[in-house]
Amino acid sequence: MRVRQYVYFALRSERVSAVQIAREIGLEPDEVKVQGSRLPDVPIPRTHAWQVSCRDTNLFLHEQIGRMLDRLEPYADRIGGLAARLDADEPGITACLQIVREYTPEAAGEDPSEPNLLGWSLDRRTLAFLTRTGAVVDVDEYHF
Repeated sequence: MRVRQYVYFALRSERVSAVQIAREIGLEPDEVKVQGSRLPDVPIPRTHAWQVSCRDTNLFLHEQIGRMLDRLEPYADRIGGLAARLDADEPGITACLQIVREYTPEAAGEDPSEPNLLGWSLDRRTLAFLTRTGAVVDVDEYHF
């Protein structure tokens, strides 16, 4: 089984744009989503999103999360304060650590020296950050 995985931390809002979120936090995002930019009538995406990510798919999840936290931790109190204000005004999940894992059958002749990326855990540093920011963890897993 081959695993491809990446992580991102997102702040989402129906009313506050990613540009406004970046301005308030003081950190530019790696990615943004604009509410209704793909499908305006539904709308998709459902919210604006400010995202900081690690997409180095050869790293273990705890390593990806660690790299992301190296960037985010100095802003944790600002993130948590904004998330709390957004949560008070809007229903739903505002702050989220997103973990995305994709599984594919192992191909013949694949390099056996690649790391086995099955299994993962959240360390105390990550749990403390999630607590400070009021974030949840969402894990998406796909089999192709």
